[in-house]
Amino acid sequence: LPRIMFPPIISSDWMSRSPAVSSCPTNLSQTDGDTSVQRGGIAPSVTYRWGKDDATTLRYTYSPTNYTNDPASRVLDRDGTAHVFSASHSTLVDNDVFPLGVNLQIGINRSFNEAEGDDFAYDSYGWFFSASRQLPYDIRGSVSFSHQLDDYRNPNSLAGVGFDFNRADRIKRLNFYLERPVPFFDLDNLSVFVNWQYTDSQSSISFFDYTQTSFNLGVTARF
Repeated sequence: LPRIMFPPIISSDWMSRSPAVSSCPTNLSQTDGDTSVQRGGIAPSVTYRWGKDDATTLRYTYSPTNYTNDPASRVLDRDGTAHVFSASHSTLVDNDVFPLGVNLQIGINRSFNEAEGDDFAYDSYGWFFSASRQLPYDIRGSVSFSHQLDDYRNPNSLAGVGFDFNRADRIKRLNFYLERPVPFFDLDNLSVFVNWQYTDSQSSISFFDYTQTSFNLGVTARF
Protein backbone atom coordinates (compact mmCIF):
# COMPACT_ATOMS: atom_id res chain seq x y z
CA LEU A 1 0.00 0.00 0.00
CA PRO A 2 2.19 2.90 -1.22
CA ARG A 3 1.47 6.25 0.38
CA ILE A 4 2.55 9.73 -0.66
CA MET A 5 2.34 12.49 1.94
CA PHE A 6 2.74 16.25 1.51
CA PRO A 7 2.84 17.99 4.93
CA PRO A 8 3.80 21.64 4.21
CA ILE A 9 4.05 23.81 7.31
CA ILE A 10 3.62 27.58 7.56
CA SER A 11 4.97 29.13 10.74
CA SER A 12 4.40 32.60 12.12
CA ASP A 13 6.08 33.75 15.34
CA TRP A 14 3.80 36.49 16.69
CA MET A 15 5.68 36.90 19.95
CA SER A 16 8.56 35.01 21.51
CA ARG A 17 6.16 33.47 24.05
CA SER A 18 3.20 32.87 21.72
CA PRO A 19 3.95 31.42 18.26
CA ALA A 20 1.26 30.20 15.89
CA VAL A 21 1.70 27.31 13.46
CA SER A 22 -0.53 26.16 10.63
CA SER A 23 -0.04 22.91 8.71
CA CYS A 24 -1.75 21.48 5.64
CA PRO A 25 -1.45 17.66 5.65
CA THR A 26 -2.25 15.82 2.42
CA ASN A 27 -1.76 12.21 1.45
CA LEU A 28 -2.66 9.78 -1.31
CA SER A 29 -2.87 6.00 -0.79
CA GLN A 30 -2.66 3.51 -3.64
CA THR A 31 -3.76 -0.12 -3.87
CA ASP A 32 -2.57 -2.18 -6.88
CA GLY A 33 -1.48 1.02 -8.63
CA ASP A 34 -4.84 2.79 -8.27
CA THR A 35 -5.52 5.70 -5.94
CA SER A 36 -7.88 4.41 -3.23
CA VAL A 37 -7.91 7.22 -0.64
CA GLN A 38 -7.49 10.98 -0.97
CA ARG A 39 -7.09 13.09 2.16
CA GLY A 40 -6.33 16.73 2.72
CA GLY A 41 -6.98 19.43 5.26
CA ILE A 42 -5.74 22.24 7.44
CA ALA A 43 -4.60 22.13 11.07
CA PRO A 44 -4.09 25.60 12.61
CA SER A 45 -2.66 25.68 16.11
CA VAL A 46 -1.61 28.14 18.78
CA THR A 47 1.18 27.47 21.27
CA TYR A 48 1.83 29.41 24.47
CA ARG A 49 5.27 29.00 26.03
CA TRP A 50 5.19 29.26 29.82
CA GLY A 51 8.97 29.27 29.94
CA LYS A 52 11.98 27.80 28.21
CA ASP A 53 10.92 24.19 28.84
CA ASP A 54 7.09 24.26 29.00
CA ALA A 55 4.48 24.86 26.30
CA THR A 56 0.75 24.34 25.80
CA THR A 57 -0.75 23.84 22.33
CA LEU A 58 -4.34 24.12 21.15
CA ARG A 59 -5.10 22.69 17.68
CA TYR A 60 -8.05 22.32 15.34
CA THR A 61 -7.88 19.92 12.39
CA TYR A 62 -10.23 19.96 9.40
CA SER A 63 -9.71 16.88 7.22
CA PRO A 64 -11.95 15.77 4.31
CA THR A 65 -11.54 12.20 3.02
CA ASN A 66 -12.56 10.73 -0.33
CA TYR A 67 -12.55 6.98 -1.07
CA THR A 68 -12.45 6.52 -4.84
CA ASN A 69 -14.18 3.14 -4.86
CA ASP A 70 -17.98 3.24 -4.72
CA PRO A 71 -19.49 1.43 -1.70
CA ALA A 72 -21.90 -1.47 -2.16
CA SER A 73 -24.55 0.46 -0.22
CA ARG A 74 -25.13 4.10 0.71
CA VAL A 75 -24.92 3.26 4.42
CA LEU A 76 -21.31 2.05 3.88
CA ASP A 77 -20.06 5.29 2.30
CA ARG A 78 -16.95 6.40 4.24
CA ASP A 79 -16.48 9.73 2.44
CA GLY A 80 -16.77 12.62 4.83
CA THR A 81 -15.04 15.26 6.93
CA ALA A 82 -13.37 14.97 10.32
CA HIS A 83 -13.17 17.81 12.84
CA VAL A 84 -10.63 17.31 15.64
CA PHE A 85 -10.06 19.59 18.62
CA SER A 86 -7.00 18.84 20.76
CA ALA A 87 -5.00 20.29 23.63
CA SER A 88 -1.55 19.18 24.75
CA HIS A 89 1.18 20.23 27.16
CA SER A 90 4.88 19.45 26.83
CA THR A 91 7.70 19.84 29.32
CA LEU A 92 11.43 19.14 29.27
CA VAL A 93 12.66 17.02 32.21
CA ASP A 94 16.30 18.05 32.51
CA ASN A 95 17.34 19.43 35.88
CA ASP A 96 19.71 18.78 38.76
CA VAL A 97 17.39 16.16 40.27
CA PHE A 98 16.40 14.40 37.01
CA PRO A 99 19.06 15.18 34.36
CA LEU A 100 17.27 13.08 31.76
CA GLY A 101 16.91 15.41 28.78
CA VAL A 102 13.47 13.88 28.08
CA ASN A 103 10.61 15.84 26.56
CA LEU A 104 7.25 14.67 27.94
CA GLN A 105 3.91 15.44 26.31
CA ILE A 106 0.35 14.64 27.35
CA GLY A 107 -2.84 15.62 25.57
CA ILE A 108 -6.54 15.10 25.00
CA ASN A 109 -8.69 15.29 21.87
CA ARG A 110 -12.33 15.45 20.82
CA SER A 111 -13.35 14.41 17.30
CA PHE A 112 -16.45 14.50 15.12
CA ASN A 113 -16.52 12.45 11.91
CA GLU A 114 -19.25 13.58 9.52
CA ALA A 115 -19.47 10.62 7.12
CA GLU A 116 -21.95 10.34 4.27
CA GLY A 117 -22.81 6.76 5.24
CA ASP A 118 -24.66 6.21 8.54
CA ASP A 119 -22.33 3.33 9.48
CA PHE A 120 -19.30 5.62 9.71
CA ALA A 121 -20.52 8.79 11.42
CA TYR A 122 -19.12 8.93 14.95
CA ASP A 123 -18.02 11.09 17.88
CA SER A 124 -14.70 10.35 19.53
CA TYR A 125 -12.53 11.36 22.46
CA GLY A 126 -9.21 10.18 23.78
CA TRP A 127 -5.88 10.94 25.37
CA PHE A 128 -2.22 10.37 24.55
CA PHE A 129 1.20 10.42 26.18
CA SER A 130 4.65 10.60 24.59
CA ALA A 131 8.30 10.83 25.62
CA SER A 132 11.15 11.79 23.31
CA ARG A 133 14.88 12.18 23.74
CA GLN A 134 18.02 12.89 21.78
CA LEU A 135 20.07 9.68 21.56
CA PRO A 136 23.70 9.00 20.56
CA TYR A 137 24.73 9.22 16.88
CA ASP A 138 22.30 12.12 16.16
CA ILE A 139 19.29 9.83 16.59
CA ARG A 140 16.05 11.23 17.97
CA GLY A 141 13.82 8.62 19.60
CA SER A 142 10.26 8.69 20.92
CA VAL A 143 7.67 6.38 22.41
CA SER A 144 3.95 7.15 22.63
CA PHE A 145 0.70 5.59 23.80
CA SER A 146 -2.85 6.62 22.99
CA HIS A 147 -6.34 5.47 23.96
CA GLN A 148 -9.27 6.44 21.73
CA LEU A 149 -13.00 5.88 22.29
CA ASP A 150 -15.12 6.03 19.14
CA ASP A 151 -18.90 6.10 19.67
CA TYR A 152 -20.92 5.73 16.46
CA ARG A 153 -24.15 7.70 16.17
CA ASN A 154 -26.41 5.25 14.34
CA PRO A 155 -27.39 1.58 14.61
CA ASN A 156 -24.88 -0.38 12.51
CA SER A 157 -25.81 -2.55 9.54
CA LEU A 158 -23.71 -5.41 11.00
CA ALA A 159 -25.13 -5.19 14.53
CA GLY A 160 -27.04 -8.35 15.46
CA VAL A 161 -29.34 -9.29 12.57
CA GLY A 162 -28.87 -5.74 11.23
CA PHE A 163 -29.21 -2.28 12.81
CA ASP A 164 -29.83 -3.71 16.30
CA PHE A 165 -27.43 -1.36 18.15
CA ASN A 166 -24.71 1.25 17.72
CA ARG A 167 -21.07 0.46 17.16
CA ALA A 168 -18.52 1.47 19.84
CA ASP A 169 -14.74 1.01 19.43
CA ARG A 170 -11.99 1.24 22.04
CA ILE A 171 -8.58 1.64 20.38
CA LYS A 172 -5.14 1.49 22.03
CA ARG A 173 -1.92 2.28 20.14
CA LEU A 174 1.73 1.90 21.18
CA ASN A 175 4.29 3.56 18.93
CA PHE A 176 8.12 3.65 18.73
CA TYR A 177 9.87 6.10 16.43
CA LEU A 178 13.52 6.73 15.53
CA GLU A 179 14.81 9.47 13.22
CA ARG A 180 18.29 10.50 12.09
CA PRO A 181 19.59 13.10 9.61
CA VAL A 182 20.92 11.65 6.36
CA PRO A 183 24.57 10.83 7.17
CA PHE A 184 25.98 11.91 3.81
CA PHE A 185 25.97 14.79 1.31
CA ASP A 186 25.47 17.29 4.18
CA LEU A 187 21.74 17.39 3.50
CA ASP A 188 20.44 19.04 6.67
CA ASN A 189 16.83 18.99 5.46
CA LEU A 190 16.71 15.20 4.90
CA SER A 191 16.34 12.48 7.52
CA VAL A 192 15.54 8.78 7.60
CA PHE A 193 13.04 7.28 10.03
CA VAL A 194 11.90 3.92 11.37
CA ASN A 195 8.46 3.56 12.92
CA TRP A 196 6.85 0.56 14.69
CA GLN A 197 3.24 0.62 15.84
CA TYR A 198 0.97 -1.86 17.60
CA THR A 199 -2.81 -1.35 17.52
CA ASP A 200 -5.43 -3.16 19.59
CA SER A 201 -9.02 -2.32 18.61
CA GLN A 202 -11.96 -3.77 20.53
CA SER A 203 -15.46 -3.17 19.18
CA SER A 204 -19.04 -3.83 20.26
CA ILE A 205 -19.33 -5.58 16.87
CA SER A 206 -16.88 -8.48 16.63
CA PHE A 207 -16.37 -7.94 12.89
CA PHE A 208 -14.41 -4.78 13.73
CA ASP A 209 -12.16 -6.36 16.39
CA TYR A 210 -8.51 -6.50 15.31
CA THR A 211 -4.89 -6.27 16.38
CA GLN A 212 -2.24 -4.97 14.02
CA THR A 213 1.51 -4.50 13.97
CA SER A 214 2.97 -2.15 11.36
CA PHE A 215 6.56 -1.23 10.47
CA ASN A 216 7.51 1.77 8.33
CA LEU A 217 10.85 2.92 6.96
CA GLY A 218 11.09 6.20 5.05
CA VAL A 219 12.72 9.53 4.28
CA THR A 220 11.52 12.94 5.46
CA ALA A 221 12.37 16.19 3.62
CA ARG A 222 11.88 19.54 5.37
CA PHE A 223 11.88 22.84 3.50
